Amino acid sequence: MTMKEAARMVTDGSSICCPSFGYEKVAFAFIRELIRQRKRNLHLYGSGMNVDADMLIGAGCFSKAEIGHIGFENIGLAPCFRRSVESGQMQVEDFSNFIMTMRFWAGMMGLPFIALKSGLGTNILTTITKSKAREMECPFTGEKLVAYRAINPDFTIIHVQRVDTEGNAHIDGPVYDNVEKAKSAKTIIVTCEEIVTPDFVRRSPEKTMIPGFLVKAIVEVPWGAHPYACYKYYDYDWEHIEQYAQEAKDAKKFEEYLDRYVYNVEDNWGYIKEIGYEKILRLRANTSLGYSTYYRSLVR
Repeated sequence: MTMKEAARMVTDGSSICCPSFGYEKVAFAFIRELIRQRKRNLHLYGSGMNVDADMLIGAGCFSKAEIGHIGFENIGLAPCFRRSVESGQMQVEDFSNFIMTMRFWAGMMGLPFIALKSGLGTNILTTITKSKAREMECPFTGEKLVAYRAINPDFTIIHVQRVDTEGNAHIDGPVYDNVEKAKSAKTIIVTCEEIVTPDFVRRSPEKTMIPGFLVKAIVEVPWGAHPYACYKYYDYDWEHIEQYAQEAKDAKKFEEYLDRYVYNVEDNWGYIKEIGYEKILRLRANTSLGYSTYYRSLVR
């Protein structure tokens, strides 16, 4: 399936999750295609997110969000997210990363809710609706708990290193809570660096985190996580992440960023050309290390 066809599956008003944590393995090529197709009134589910969510929010794709965190870690706040919340353009219900992860876990397990102690003694229950969380008494111990409603997104779009022709997603390195986010969804779309044979995947079955029978669509898109990293394939592009963080602070410059890297390119190959082939190749991972030495070589 092509990227354009896969993105068309996500209709306006759908709920989506694009699993992420830090700056690694996010379906950025798919995210840019969603923006290019000008999706609207989407409902965002997520835990720890940064540039990926901020870009979609700034492009006007979301009207609602249930999140644990959106921010740029060591380089500050997420400017598009902040503008959207302050202006009232997007409704936000703020949980913790842990609570959101457990809500995805409940959705993955087919449960209607999950009971936790997390959130007691905080203001979380005063800021979210009772349709998402409410206090309860444990039927066994009488303890006070919080029942959090499970999450089942309409779509989860996940980026991995490899998928075989039967749809089995093969992941190297950390998986964070991305598997729970994927398996909780009604529809899973997988983008990948390469499509491989089933025989190759069967050689290391422990890396198959999402079985093919759960996957609705596969899109092969090399460098599809840029400017984030894809472990053992390429490192994150810190210069571009910082560029985005600076330009997104100003609404006009953010629109210019979208024009340059999203709207005025045809697809991910056009995006890569705009970034520059030399830069992209410098980010390739060293086989023995699993990451690039490019940025380390700049430090004197």
